[in-house]
Amino acid sequence: MLPTLNFSSDIFLVEKLSHRLGRVVPGDVVLVRSPENPMKTITKRVLGVEGDTVEFLADPSRSDLSTSLVVPKGHVWIQGDNIYSSNDS
Repeated sequence: MLPTLNFSSDIFLVEKLSHRLGRVVPGDVVLVRSPENPMKTITKRVLGVEGDTVEFLADPSRSDLSTSLVVPKGHVWIQGDNIYSSNDS
C-alpha cells in the first residue's frame, strides 16, 4: 500500500463494524487475510465490486499488456496502491 500507508511510521485505527452495516465501495481500504498465508493480514484498496468491469496490467513491467474482467457476484476486486511492488488479485 505504499506510498499511501507507511507501516513504519503511520498509526492505524481499525474498526470492524461498518462492513456489517453496509457494503464496501471502490476506494475503501480493507484488511483481509492473505491468500498465501492465512495467518497474515494484508491491506488493500477496493477497486471494483460485483458487476464492475476492472482493467488491470497483466504484467506491470509492460504497460501494453492490460486485460479486463467483470467482478463476479459476491466478490470484490482489491489491489495495492503501488502496482510495481504488490502481489495482488
